[in-house]
Amino acid sequence: MVCLIPALTIAQENNQKKKAYYFYGDKCPHCTRVEQYFEENGIFDKYEIAKLECTEPFSINNAKLLNQFFEAYNVPAEERGVPVIVFDNQILRGDQPIIDNFVQKIDASTGANELPDPTKVKASDMTGEEPDSNKPAVASGSQGGSDSATAASKSRRNIAIAVIGLLIVIGAIYILNKDKSK
Repeated sequence: MVCLIPALTIAQENNQKKKAYYFYGDKCPHCTRVEQYFEENGIFDKYEIAKLECTEPFSINNAKLLNQFFEAYNVPAEERGVPVIVFDNQILRGDQPIIDNFVQKIDASTGANELPDPTKVKASDMTGEEPDSNKPAVASGSQGGSDSATAASKSRRNIAIAVIGLLIVIGAIYILNKDKSK
């Protein structure tokens, strides 16, 4: 029984950690700054942060989730990029706004005990007022080239898909013509 008490205490502490999504790009210098800040300040230990890479070709579901949050918070397409952190009813975009505001805002948050759900954000709650725990809040700042880097990544991916598709068509034509010549 005595051994069970420390285990229960640890489980309770883990359940009490506030939760957030952290959307990032592996090669994004702004994301690297946020990551470095989080590591140096024990953020990953203090909070339960779900890290979701969004810029690699195989992270389509992560990018879709991020775009659902962008839609829910009415973030214009030209202002979308990484790094982004979402918790409770708040979204922080850009390295400096995350570094300057994350700890203060998540500590003040009363609803960050669960990971946020983009379908539960009400666009009608978006106002220019100071955010409170019942209204979604958007904070952003200069993200440097992160938007253009994301666009460039998408462009390269689209070109790669087009080239692969073209090679498949050429291969199919070659195989069909080869069979006809026999």
